[in-house]
Amino acid sequence: MRAAILNGYNKNGGTLAVCDIPVPQTEEHEVLVKIKAAGRRSIY
Repeated sequence: MRAAILNGYNKNGGTLAVCDIPVPQTEEHEVLVKIKAAGRRSIY
C-alpha cells in the first residue's frame, strides 16, 4: 500500500514522502477506506 507520510514540519511547510507500507488489518467494528485521489493546497 502506498502512503504519503509527513516526515517533519517547520514554518516553511512540511516534508512529505510517498512510501510503501503494509496494509493495516481491521478489527471488529472497523473499516478500511480506499482513497482514489487527494489534494494539497497551500494557503498563505
